[in-house]
Amino acid sequence: MKRFLTKPFSENIIFADTEFSTLNPYEGEILSIGLLKFGGEELYLELEHEGWTSNFVKKHVLPLLAEPKVSREEARKKIIAFVGEGEPYMVGLVNQFDTIHPHIYA
Repeated sequence: MKRFLTKPFSENIIFADTEFSTLNPYEGEILSIGLLKFGGEELYLELEHEGWTSNFVKKHVLPLLAEPKVSREEARKKIIAFVGEGEPYMVGLVNQFDTIHPHIYA
């Protein structure tokens, strides 16, 4: 890991980006998650979803999701393996989505 001017909270810094079935954080279900470690290691998953999606998501998000879908259980296992041991420090652009919801897979 590159040298910091100050010691980071965690050596396991993970940047997260997610897409949800709606923009409402109380109703949304994860459709995809992308994780990137400071050293360049990455994980991208698209999850199986057959539930309701907002009109915005139907128009702007679903057309971009073209990878094979994984079950929530498979996603959970892959995320745990990717995060590894220790205390991860999650960084997200939109915290109410990107860093709050993925905790249900840990």
